[in-house]
Amino acid sequence: MGKTRVIQSLDKAINILELFKLSSRELSVKEISDELQISKSTAFGLINTLSERGFLHQNPDNQKYSLGLGLLELGELVKKNNIIYEKARPHLEKIVDELNVTMHLAIIEKFEVAYIDTLEGKGSIFISSRIGTRNPVYCTGVGKCMLAFMKKDKRDNILNNMGEMEKYTENTIVDMDEFLKELNSIAKAGYSVDNEEFVTGIFCYAVPILNKYNEAIAAISILRAMPIVKDLERNELIDMMKKVAGEISKDLGY
Repeated sequence: MGKTRVIQSLDKAINILELFKLSSRELSVKEISDELQISKSTAFGLINTLSERGFLHQNPDNQKYSLGLGLLELGELVKKNNIIYEKARPHLEKIVDELNVTMHLAIIEKFEVAYIDTLEGKGSIFISSRIGTRNPVYCTGVGKCMLAFMKKDKRDNILNNMGEMEKYTENTIVDMDEFLKELNSIAKAGYSVDNEEFVTGIFCYAVPILNKYNEAIAAISILRAMPIVKDLERNELIDMMKKVAGEISKDLGY
């Protein structure tokens, strides 16, 4: 199979937009050109085009750039056109309102966990997993949960292409044999636990949203700080999450 053709100018423009995923600050033309190692003239032309289309906004006070409202409009369209988001959102809102927790809705895309919704209850902990954020599959509750409820060939493809298993905390599992045993345990239990494996001090439960073949198409998770989680009734919480995930699957037609 031939190598996929990449349009260089389009690739560079997307790289400019993705710079802002790594920084919340405004960026100048020079900062963008230096970061991407492209000429200032090339950067200027691409930035002008993105600005004209509303994807970048220039601050008139310092001439620096930030993401524009055009991206926000596209993001809203993505959410509206995502059937999983549409069906899951009302169920997640109900849990967040009742328990004041942080909840995530995620899928696996390009060998990573991609968050398509995140909700924060009053007084809940803040987690920087905004919509569109990507995290590793092997050390997140939603990632492990989806891998456990996936066909072996599809799971193997993800595990073989996700890159090296980095140890984010003392609890991160980086041995593949141990990790596969963990997935087997998750499949039997019907839920996964992130025991401070990605962020120290953060603990979560996750359950899969299944299709008619009992394969995970997404997952939901509840996050709380460790001391609070230990006071919760684990079985009651997990049973509630499984029930909600089942209702979402039903709403999706499964």
